[in-house]
Amino acid sequence: MLRDLKNGPDTRKARPSGHGNAKAGFAVDHGGAWPGQLLRFPNADSQSQYFQFCKKQELPAHPARFPKELAEHLITGHSETGELICDPFGGSGTTAAAAEKLNRKWVSGDRELVYALGAIGRFNHLLKK
Repeated sequence: MLRDLKNGPDTRKARPSGHGNAKAGFAVDHGGAWPGQLLRFPNADSQSQYFQFCKKQELPAHPARFPKELAEHLITGHSETGELICDPFGGSGTTAAAAEKLNRKWVSGDRELVYALGAIGRFNHLLKK
């Protein structure tokens, strides 16, 4: 990166792929990584309400869960209160639960019924009413 900055912007008209170059887009020294672009969210919720529900109902936990903080970050950054969040690959229901917490409407699904059923575990507060 430092060498490229010293040599100035890439002046080729097109890359070998045929795509054009951004005008000096990568010739600005931002001091390395952009701090706001690195997201750090742990994914260690093996004792969560979701896991307890799946275990009690004898349902498999979804193998590709992601942190609820990531869903919350993306939802708040890309929608307003009351808007609709759609997650057609709902998996364990992380996005739906985050959307509800943030006062968004939501619709979610999964092609595997067992995962959609397990996602109900994120909404036990609704089942207790």
